[in-house]
Amino acid sequence: GRTPLMLPNGLHWALSGATAFEMPLRVRARMGGERIQLPKRQHHHRLKQVLQDEAVPPWQRDAIPLLVRDDGELLAAGNIHASALHAWLREHDAALILSNPGSD
Repeated sequence: GRTPLMLPNGLHWALSGATAFEMPLRVRARMGGERIQLPKRQHHHRLKQVLQDEAVPPWQRDAIPLLVRDDGELLAAGNIHASALHAWLREHDAALILSNPGSD
């Protein structure tokens, strides 16, 4: 999180308002079967269903990068943040934003 992460598809993820995350995190592609616990929800939901509910077009879903902890917990799928990440960002008055700098 110290510098924006440039992704192979031209997107980049940037952490703003905080210097860095407190633990090592990994960015990876979707493999299928991922689950995410959204803010204000008690249970984990299938990422596939969350992306459908968010009206993400099917051809864009596989290009969405995932942010995961070393234990495999999904913290973010693009700009969709899990409960744990959402809480951390609020606590640190920070934002994690996925953007396409070339689309201006």
